[in-house]
Amino acid sequence: MFDDPIVAETRLQRDCYAASFGYDLTKIVADLQARQGKDGRRVVDRRKNAEQNDAPKPPNVGFTDGASTATAG
Repeated sequence: MFDDPIVAETRLQRDCYAASFGYDLTKIVADLQARQGKDGRRVVDRRKNAEQNDAPKPPNVGFTDGASTATAG
């Protein structure tokens, strides 16, 4: 199989990063979350949207699936 030097470097960097946290996923996630938004980009919090999606939905009154059409007659 072809060894891509870019992929090899990426994997090496990933391993070094994970090793710096003792491969502890909780610490890695905490570091990544602390870095979010530090470069000026907006961070989207999807938890608020997820909470809205958990709310009960009203029934689909007058819903059509587009397969049937009303005919005058």
